[in-house]
Amino acid sequence: LFLFEKDLWLSRTDGSGAVQLTETAGRQVMQRRYSCSPDGSAVAWVSYSPSTRISVLRMRRLSEDKTLDIVSTSKFIRHRWSPDSSRIAYELYGPEETATRELFVIGIPDGESKKLIDVNLDEYHTSFDHQWSPSGESLALVVGRKLLLFNLPDYASRQIGSLIDPVLGRCYGMAWSPDGKALALTMEEKPGQSHQEESGTRVLTVTVPGGTWAELDGEPGYNYSVKWSPDGKWISYDSEEYFKARPEGILWELDVNTYLEKMDRKYPEKSGS
Repeated sequence: LFLFEKDLWLSRTDGSGAVQLTETAGRQVMQRRYSCSPDGSAVAWVSYSPSTRISVLRMRRLSEDKTLDIVSTSKFIRHRWSPDSSRIAYELYGPEETATRELFVIGIPDGESKKLIDVNLDEYHTSFDHQWSPSGESLALVVGRKLLLFNLPDYASRQIGSLIDPVLGRCYGMAWSPDGKALALTMEEKPGQSHQEESGTRVLTVTVPGGTWAELDGEPGYNYSVKWSPDGKWISYDSEEYFKARPEGILWELDVNTYLEKMDRKYPEKSGS
């Protein structure tokens, strides 16, 4: 699946047999706003009209010629497939950061959109990021200073752990552990500072559903692209050190079991919580 001249195309892995999936006059497929379902049976994309400033989230099964319009809005759209390809979660946000943000889920192909939350965020705590759990049975959402979990089938929500440290303004990324028992997050500290050395990011973990927060050891600067190893024993993330004359990316890795043992020794009163 690739974008060419503002339209989506599909081809074989060797580049042959290219087929144009979209062709709409006056509209364009937004970059980084299209994706294949995990099972490879369908595609979803955001189409935008510069003249009307309207965005449309669309879905099409590759075995059919029919396109389903999921939502049409003047806001921005970000979407994610569930791991089993049976649902799409999508956010509506912007154009201002303080505008009302909304999160919906729709069953594919014949479901109706269900709103999970709408919220107005302050100018500092602007986190609004969602991720499906590996099983697809839960949807995690960082919103403001809260981490919420929506569980299927009725999407009942609950807050995980305590409120996030108020100095952390927004979430740069979030990843589930392979077993679905923890989340790793990169959170920005003091966003909007004029000098980069005055701000930065922290890498945090939280157990699910226990809600025990911990911060990983690491170097100062901006950390991002947090990921778990397939066995769930390591966490990897990139780090940029802004105090160098020429910033360079560094990959840091942490053994989770060693880290948890270290935390137990440092905070024995919280051990086993």
